[in-house]
Amino acid sequence: MDVLLAIITCPVSGLVTVGMAVTFAATRVVNLAQGDLVMVGAYTAAVVTGPAFGWRVTLALAGAAPLLVLVERLLLRRPLADPLATMLVTWGVGMALRQVAELQFTSTARSVESPVAGTVTVLTAPYPAYRLVCGLVAVAVIGLVLLAAYRTGWGLTLRAHSGIYTRAAALLQTESVQVRAQWGRDFDVLLTPTLACPPPRSGACLAEANANPGGFRLTEVQMISFTSVCNISGLPAVSLPVHTSAEGLPIGAHLIGGPWDEAVLVRLASALEELDGWPGRRPPHLT
Repeated sequence: MDVLLAIITCPVSGLVTVGMAVTFAATRVVNLAQGDLVMVGAYTAAVVTGPAFGWRVTLALAGAAPLLVLVERLLLRRPLADPLATMLVTWGVGMALRQVAELQFTSTARSVESPVAGTVTVLTAPYPAYRLVCGLVAVAVIGLVLLAAYRTGWGLTLRAHSGIYTRAAALLQTESVQVRAQWGRDFDVLLTPTLACPPPRSGACLAEANANPGGFRLTEVQMISFTSVCNISGLPAVSLPVHTSAEGLPIGAHLIGGPWDEAVLVRLASALEELDGWPGRRPPHLT
């Protein structure tokens, strides 16, 4: 019987795991409150005793939906860029839900009337029919989710989103090899601007991100347009403040050297420093 209980419990636990996987694939959030949200649905079904069991399940789902929206809008939207922060948020939400449930219902276990009565003989031993039904329903739901994931447009979008980081990393690694191969073959040093915009005001990137957390961040993109290739490919680079804006702020020239060729950049930067004399220049408000 213990073996049978484990067999039946596995699909139910798998259903919770599938929920976490879908949540992570869609939002990149590791939801540590997944089990606690299941608890909210269970308590909803236990408290609402009037309607039929199927309606209680529907009410449980409807009751959990607003809670999920509130958590996402009020707590998760800001720290979505930080996986550790989202984990801490969902962990705290789970703790809060458990405490509220214990205060409201105490730690005494509650039960929901089984929609399937009777027992089924399995391996010469009687076993509650509702547990077998739960296991079969869990298997069916998991199967439907997998079918949707691999046979529908929604699933294609979800799988593309979930695997985009892995594929992007592999693509960047491949392209980095091709990029590094150009040095010494086509040129020795590549010259670009340091930024694709004049120097922004202090805090501009953060203000732009806070104003529209999920939107396009133009200032941030302009600041990394020419330098990000060095972070990805590992090429050495140096920024030299050889120009100034109308406000007297430095505008950098970005020199990118070949692999392991920092010495060339240091010698070139030193020579340009002697010719240009930027160490002696100061912005007008500092002079």
